[in-house]
Amino acid sequence: MMNGSELQLDEFGEYLIRGSFCRQGKEKYYLYWVKRFFHESKTWEAESWDLLLQRYVNFLHDDGSVEEWQVDQAEKSVRLYFHNFRGGDGLESLTNSHLDIGEDGSVVARDIITAVRKSLRIRHYSYRTEQTYLDWIRRFLVYLGSLERKGGKGRNSEILKGGNAERLKEGNAEMLKGGNAETGGALERGRPRDADRSEVLPERVVISAQGIKDYLAWLALQRQVAASTQNQAFNALLYMARSVLKIELGELDKGVRAKTGKRLPVVLSPSETVKVLNVFDGTRGLMIRLLYGGGLRLSELYRLRTKDVDFENELIFVRGGKGDKDRSTLLPVSIIPRLKAHVEKLRKLHATDLKAGCAEVFLPGALARKYKNAASEFGWYWMFPSGNTSLDPRAGKVRRHHISRSYVQRLVRDAGKAAGLDKSVSPHTLRHSFATHLLLNGVDLREIQEYMGHKSVETTMIYTHVVKTMRNRARSPLDGLLERTLNAER
Repeated sequence: MMNGSELQLDEFGEYLIRGSFCRQGKEKYYLYWVKRFFHESKTWEAESWDLLLQRYVNFLHDDGSVEEWQVDQAEKSVRLYFHNFRGGDGLESLTNSHLDIGEDGSVVARDIITAVRKSLRIRHYSYRTEQTYLDWIRRFLVYLGSLERKGGKGRNSEILKGGNAERLKEGNAEMLKGGNAETGGALERGRPRDADRSEVLPERVVISAQGIKDYLAWLALQRQVAASTQNQAFNALLYMARSVLKIELGELDKGVRAKTGKRLPVVLSPSETVKVLNVFDGTRGLMIRLLYGGGLRLSELYRLRTKDVDFENELIFVRGGKGDKDRSTLLPVSIIPRLKAHVEKLRKLHATDLKAGCAEVFLPGALARKYKNAASEFGWYWMFPSGNTSLDPRAGKVRRHHISRSYVQRLVRDAGKAAGLDKSVSPHTLRHSFATHLLLNGVDLREIQEYMGHKSVETTMIYTHVVKTMRNRARSPLDGLLERTLNAER
């Protein structure tokens, strides 16, 4: 292993502080992860630095003493060292990988994850979809490995085929007591990625259509997951089977999908909306007002660029929204003065980032290659940037990203609680309220459909059911009966 002087670790530590990539005193942790990377990888063989780094990350994931946030910090440290400090052209992208299928039909588990990741990126799936799919696939592979270790694969398959939930519960009881990754409670918290970090991936697995069906049945019967959660897991496994493993599933995709019923959206009344909007001022208040005033989805808010706001025409342009479609929606006139003042503050922050060399932002598609300087231009800067620089997991560069979705979710939830509302208030609640209040104001349904970005007007029509309860409301027959009784007694 090279010593510290050869690795220039002292200079790397100074570089971290000078570029504001970490707080002073924290650089020692970044140096530790880089040292450990070289120590662990000295005997590894790989075709590229990217594979070495992926193996390092997997190694840390499998180490029970390393927490999830430490794994993220380790990956960021190594990328900072090679990309930014050493001035490299960047780690090579995923190399062509092939699946080594054994005589028994088994495949190396980590090769499956790598192949799925590469396939998703070739098809330009979003990063969030990539993470969600990989999380479910990893959980599925851990599940198969647990069955093999417990020696219960055949027994569980037989129980599942019988469709008896009580027998299934008994059949999995021993595995669950053993601390299987699936019992980590992450499904209940809606974070599948955290549940399997304490469980090591099996070396090789045999994947079949029946195995996928067994796992989905286990989720439904034993874990009692919601229908949408089960379908999300199924979509991930279906993609893995068809696009990577080339497994013919037959009629499986028609037989195991969970049915979901129609639900009416949670909508705030105009007076409740005013209470929520008045909770926060400043930047936080701007975000909440834009969510409601423009009917924006959560992702559309935090991906908003400075150039996407047209003050003159009072419009917000949504680029690459759901279904990768562009649209325009309303810019509330009442917040324009405050939004302009916010943009001026962003100019100063952008100038600071330019000096620090981290003003570059993510650009969609091949725009970064086509327009070399566009990533550093203020027009592409985030309308609501993060307070800290972070690692771009795909480009491998450290730069300022937009605010996190969890921050906005907590912000809106806290605003609802502070307003004294018992309703569950989320960013999508404000979007539903936007559409409903437009209907109450007499705006045409087709126009609302365009503002919302719905593919079909039938989707927008759900708000007509909500409006019925706010306008021309029918009286309960009980009220009329009691009223007539009281009048007769008089």
